[in-house]
Amino acid sequence: SQEAVKRVQTPFPLFSRAWSRHEAVCLSELAQLGYAAAPKLVSVSGNGFSMQKIDGLPLGKGTEIDGHTFMRLLDVVSQLHGL
Repeated sequence: SQEAVKRVQTPFPLFSRAWSRHEAVCLSELAQLGYAAAPKLVSVSGNGFSMQKIDGLPLGKGTEIDGHTFMRLLDVVSQLHGL
């Protein structure tokens, strides 16, 4: 499949739904801002959403990265949060 599904699970269903919708809105806003590296939002449903898969390894299957690469990633995440 070309889609990845994310579900937010908490003991509080309304919080789970709100958190999921917030993440989905963030993906939509990144697309509107032209941030091409962000996955595209496909659909939203209940306490989850689906997004377009992007190439790469699952986080648990990666290797350690060097300090320079880590700092670059930290900068990208900071820029995303700023948007």
